Amino acid sequence: MAYSTIRQKTGICSMCTDNKEKPLTKGLCNNHYWQAIKMKSVAKQEEKELSKDEDLATLVADLDIVFSRYVRLKDADLYGNVECYCCGKKENWKMVDASHFIPRSHMYTRFSEDNVKPCCTKCNRLKSGNLGTFAKHLETDHPGSVEILQEQGSQIYKYSRQELKSMISEYTIRLKLLNK
Repeated sequence: MAYSTIRQKTGICSMCTDNKEKPLTKGLCNNHYWQAIKMKSVAKQEEKELSKDEDLATLVADLDIVFSRYVRLKDADLYGNVECYCCGKKENWKMVDASHFIPRSHMYTRFSEDNVKPCCTKCNRLKSGNLGTFAKHLETDHPGSVEILQEQGSQIYKYSRQELKSMISEYTIRLKLLNK
């Protein structure tokens, strides 16, 4: 069996209260030394998680949820019922969709309140958004809005993380106000 010729330092640990001599590593006993190492590791991990920004896809998905709830809830009555923008059917806001006139794939209009209206699932899913009726109602509400939305839909736009975070914050606040 081989023995080490290196002698470990001994002394009183600066963290211990018993004032007994023990083997030391960097001025600390074994327990306190390894506890300090663990704490540094935990602190590093927390710092890493805080500095790591959420990716854009996650932020867009989070904003989709908050924005959709807002669009469906803002026109709801006291009982939580909302009228389908296309066919006029009344349903609970939780049972309708946030329908996009210009598809969601166009980021410039994806979160535009002019482009997104509450629609029943029949109009939005089975009738693919019932776009003819949707356009007719948009023109009735705001003449020229269909042309403006189509023009905006053709523009390429990429949101920054900060823009998405601020929009999430804004619509979350608006939702809280609606729920009161």
